[in-house]
Amino acid sequence: MKGQLKKDKVTEDIKNSKLKLVNFCASWSSPCINQCSILENLSEILQGSIDIVSVDIDDPGSDSDKYNINAVPTLCLVREGKEIKRFIGAQQLDTLLEVIKFYREESKGNGV
Repeated sequence: MKGQLKKDKVTEDIKNSKLKLVNFCASWSSPCINQCSILENLSEILQGSIDIVSVDIDDPGSDSDKYNINAVPTLCLVREGKEIKRFIGAQQLDTLLEVIKFYREESKGNGV
């Protein structure tokens, strides 16, 4: 997993990516802790083919309000700065793999 995004880097980093999974989370949340271990496994399976990053919503300047994050964990699949899929609540590995595969194939068909 690429790691934790800090403060002013969130919006900039999200805009500069072809396909990225952003995990909006909180360190005190049990579902977030469980989701992070699933994302670690996902990262190993995908071997860097997409970026997976976490944003702590309690970090000042995390931009979570800008992305209307009302629950954690919230996972946003983003392409070139635009959210293309949102998951609210913890997601299973198989679900994430299926959705990422769909959007990767879709982007190949569009020449992206």
